Amino acid sequence: MRAVLEASPRMIGILAEALASGKIIEGHARGLTAGALQAYLSAGISADHEIVSGADALEKLRAGMTVEVRGSHDYLLPDVVKAIGTLPVVPHNLTVCTDDVFPEYLVEKGGMADVVRRMIRYGMDPLQAIRCATINNAIRLRRDDLGQVCAGRRADLVLLADLREMKVEHVYTEGRLIASHGRMLEPAAPPVLSLATHTMKLARLAADDFRLRVPEVGEGRAVLRTIKGARFNTWSEREVEVRGGFAVVPEDVSVMAVVHRHGRNDAAPQVAIIEGWGHIRGAYATSYAHDSHNLVVYGHDAADMAMAANAVIEMGGGNAVVKDGRVVARIAFPVAGLLSTDVPEKVAADHRAVAEAAGDIIGWEGPYRTFKALSGQCLACNPGPHLTDCGIEIGRAHV
Repeated sequence: MRAVLEASPRMIGILAEALASGKIIEGHARGLTAGALQAYLSAGISADHEIVSGADALEKLRAGMTVEVRGSHDYLLPDVVKAIGTLPVVPHNLTVCTDDVFPEYLVEKGGMADVVRRMIRYGMDPLQAIRCATINNAIRLRRDDLGQVCAGRRADLVLLADLREMKVEHVYTEGRLIASHGRMLEPAAPPVLSLATHTMKLARLAADDFRLRVPEVGEGRAVLRTIKGARFNTWSEREVEVRGGFAVVPEDVSVMAVVHRHGRNDAAPQVAIIEGWGHIRGAYATSYAHDSHNLVVYGHDAADMAMAANAVIEMGGGNAVVKDGRVVARIAFPVAGLLSTDVPEKVAADHRAVAEAAGDIIGWEGPYRTFKALSGQCLACNPGPHLTDCGIEIGRAHV
């Protein structure tokens, strides 16, 4: 966002190429208003899912931006639905998205249908909510083959038993009944794909890779800059003891490390102290970390962090949790370090175990809120300092 508003030559080049090739450009316009919002739109970015309130949604809709109401922030949905209810009509540029959905939640409650169900529950007319998720989304994505029940469109249909609860009875794909009452009637044909595997381009890591070096102080004490918070961070600082050129991490804080895994940058781990997470009683490592999806590791003990990191490297990507000196939960993401090839039910069970284990060693704000923060702590587009594979990057909001 900052690079767009400051007309960074590299960012302007990226946008120009996207527009020239006919792409539609999604944005992260969190907190943008007034002139800054207009400037962002002028760069060719036409949609945003980073909605922070009902008033924010209305301003962006009135500016002509496509607003993608996302289900991952349920606490915002009532205010957004209430704000939409003040309009004379539901605009065509109001759409629906899921954003992050954990596999176990997806299996149990669904994806897009679940978001629509909640919007209805918070007061939106069912037909309008369905419209936002179907034809409005198809218009946004320039998919003229989707979104309507009529000749010339794809015959992908759902039959609902209950409009308000979005209870699906039957699903038709290309005119064929393929699912009924929650059961698949014919197996999905696996697509023929060339899967992107072997994307963890890293050698095994050692405990020293996760110790915070203080090169200018061999022995003694030093004041270090730290990152305080989760996702939306602020600067802080701590005085620490230094032994043999490494910081002795205080007991009430923890350590975060980011390691470039794509083979296109220096793979030396970047390490920082993080505050507000307490003392992590073990370690958590993942290759699923927005937006660059490098190898990210959290912990306090360097040996635990190395063990978790190496478990992810050996799996070809995924998540791993270490407690009491052993890996207690893991899930493999061999495709691009982001996707599993297992059936949904197994992915859901394995992911639940990892999320609960991560919540157990961190104990911040419940396992699932903690887990979402773990995957988003590297988002340098958010305000404040964020650790990336290039060191600490500083984002800032434009209001």
